[in-house]
Amino acid sequence: MGLLGDTGMPVVNLRARAARYFDFHNTENDTLDKINPEIMSFNTGVYAMFFYLGAENNINFRK
Repeated sequence: MGLLGDTGMPVVNLRARAARYFDFHNTENDTLDKINPEIMSFNTGVYAMFFYLGAENNINFRK
């Protein structure tokens, strides 16, 4: 999980598919108009759902 996880910190890693990431990353075409609103909406929903469920549970994430 990386340095934080190795020290016992609760961490999460939600990975998006990045197949097209380097088509634009750090190029002159790396602009906000390249964002796909449908994919951004889906990803935002996944993160929101994860954090909501985590906050509403009595799970001790440090165990």
